[in-house]
Amino acid sequence: MFTLFKNAAVYLYREGTMVPEDLNEQLQALAFTACGPHDMSRNGWKALDGEGQYTLKINNHILLCMQTEKKIIPPGHLKKEINSRVKVIEEEQHRRLKYTERATIKEDILQSLLPRAFPRRTETQIWIDQDNKRVIIDTASTKTAENALALLRKTLGSLPVVPLTPENPVELVMTEWVKAGEAPVPLHMPEECDAKMVDILSDGGTASFRNEPLGSEIIMSTMSSGKLVTNLNLYHATKFHVNFTMTDSCIFKRLKFSDLFLETNDEMQDEDDAGSDVRKRADFLLMAQTVSEVISDSLAAFGGEAKWR
Repeated sequence: MFTLFKNAAVYLYREGTMVPEDLNEQLQALAFTACGPHDMSRNGWKALDGEGQYTLKINNHILLCMQTEKKIIPPGHLKKEINSRVKVIEEEQHRRLKYTERATIKEDILQSLLPRAFPRRTETQIWIDQDNKRVIIDTASTKTAENALALLRKTLGSLPVVPLTPENPVELVMTEWVKAGEAPVPLHMPEECDAKMVDILSDGGTASFRNEPLGSEIIMSTMSSGKLVTNLNLYHATKFHVNFTMTDSCIFKRLKFSDLFLETNDEMQDEDDAGSDVRKRADFLLMAQTVSEVISDSLAAFGGEAKWR
C-alpha cells in the first residue's frame, strides 16, 4: 500500500486544484493491465488496497501508484539474431543491406521474441502535496518521472507542471558550501563528504569523493581546478534527521530517515476494526510532513523558487 520514498523528483503546479472530486474513478479508467503478446511495455494505475481504491488521501496529501510492466529481451541475444539474419540475406543477395532494411529486420525479430520475453513489473509512487502544489515522484530517474507525469496527464486531461527549479544554480551554491565547509541551517554536511564534481568549463571530467573529510587538500584542489559540485550528501536536522543526496537537477536521491522517525509509529496497530491500514496511513502522513519540510528548507537555501516566465 505504501513504502517510504527513497527518492523525490519534485514538480510544481500553479493552476487550479489539479485534483478532481472523481479522481479515483479517473484513475480506475486507466487501471494497469498486463502486456499482451506483442506489447513491449504497459503502465497504468495500481489499486492501493487491491479492491478498487486507487488513492490514499490524508489531509491534503494524496498517494497514487503507477505500475509498469516491461518485456525483458537481452540486448546481446537481440543483436545476435539480427546479425545472423542480416548475414544470410547479404550473402544471398551479394550486397550490403541499407539502414532501413536492417531496422525492419530488427523490428521483425523483436516482434517474434516479444511473446516469449520475460515480463518485469515495477511500481512508482506519486505523492500530490496540495498544500504546496507539488507532485513528488519516488524516483531518481527523469525518464521514469516523465512517464508517471504522462500517465497522470492522460488521466486528468491536462497537467501544467514544471520541475522544481531554485532561483540560484544548485551546483554553484553547493560548490560554495563545500568551500566554506558548511551549509545553511537546518541543512548540514557530514564531516566526511560524499560528493561528485564535474568540470563544466572544459572537458567535462568528473571526480567523486566518498567519506572524504571536508576541507581536505584533495577536495579544495579539485574545486580550484574549475570543477563544480553536482551531487552532495546532506542531512536535514530538525525534529527528524533526514539524509539525502542533492543533485544539480534538484532531485533528492537516497532519502534515509532517522531511527526516531522510524520508531514514531511503532506502537500503532497495523489495522483498525474496519480493516483500514492505520500504520501505513500514519507513516505516509509523517513522511509527507517531514519531506515537505526538507524540500521547502532546501529550496530556501538555494534562494527560493525561480520566478516563472
